[in-house]
Amino acid sequence: MIKKVVKLLSNLGLDVVFGKRRGDKTGQITVK
Repeated sequence: MIKKVVKLLSNLGLDVVFGKRRGDKTGQITVK
């Protein structure tokens, strides 16, 4: 359970970083 949460947070963190680098045109976080 904890591993899933950590993985989820890390994935969201990466998405946020990449979103900001791309200019965050959509303003939405895409979870694949």
